[in-house]
Amino acid sequence: MDKRGLRKNYFSFKEDEKLLEAIKNDRLIIFLGAGVSMLAGCESWDGLAINIIKKFPTDIYSFQEKEILKKIAYNDPKECITICYSKVKNEKSLLQKYFYNPIIDSITPQNRDKFSEIHDRIFNLNARAYVTTNIDEGLKKLQIKLV
Repeated sequence: MDKRGLRKNYFSFKEDEKLLEAIKNDRLIIFLGAGVSMLAGCESWDGLAINIIKKFPTDIYSFQEKEILKKIAYNDPKECITICYSKVKNEKSLLQKYFYNPIIDSITPQNRDKFSEIHDRIFNLNARAYVTTNIDEGLKKLQIKLV
């Protein structure tokens, strides 16, 4: 690793040059996906959907309905999450217990030190912008740094 936290020889020489030039010229934009958070033990989108499904009791979704939802979760986790939300959105106590609580559990890193280390290394690149669809706390840290 060099002083910026980049793994040496990870990129080809030409890619290394382009990356370093983008950093130097304030043109670096970093796209963060679920893989960043998953390194620290957060769930993937389909893992999140499965965790939500598992929390629902059989009087809300039967075993067969849960199996169908799991298939949807593996193909289109966001659709599955939307279906689950629509089932409990009008019942505040059910919404918290069967929807929001599993989300919080799924996006809480299992290894907070690793989570911080990963995001610190990314933020130390001083990119011009960070773009993500992640729902964990990783980018909140950057927002606090910038304020």
